Amino acid sequence: MIWRVAVGVLVLASAAPAQPSVVIELVPDNPGPYVGGEALTVDVWLHSEVAFDAFLFGVQLDFSDSDPAMSLGATFTFDFSAIPNGGGKYVTSPELPVPVVGIVHDGPLLPEDMLPLPAGGSLHIGSIGVQLPADPGMYRLDALNGDEPDELRGA
Repeated sequence: MIWRVAVGVLVLASAAPAQPSVVIELVPDNPGPYVGGEALTVDVWLHSEVAFDAFLFGVQLDFSDSDPAMSLGATFTFDFSAIPNGGGKYVTSPELPVPVVGIVHDGPLLPEDMLPLPAGGSLHIGSIGVQLPADPGMYRLDALNGDEPDELRGA
């Protein structure tokens, strides 16, 4: 899709050695302990570790590396509440495993149209439904798929 071209990667450059500048946190609506087969809603947050405000014109997550024993919802729910216009300029493709949101524009990108990630602050990206496996154990919910070699996938 053409609008996917508008989706950018947040790269915060510095002269120092590479260090995380944005941390992604997955926060379940129930902190546990969990019962087998329990349904959860997991919120996705970005936490900035840089000293300047950033404005995102797109976000892509990739749940492909999540444990297949967990049942993920069919779509990701993006949160546009931090944008004054409510995300009216964004187009979403919320289907898993790779949900994407990107801004559609025919003029200059204005900060008030983009997702604001304040310096040292946080931004709620959205949420996903998860059905836990019936068997007790350790299961991984992966929103990044960092080992994906295709740059149009992964996060």
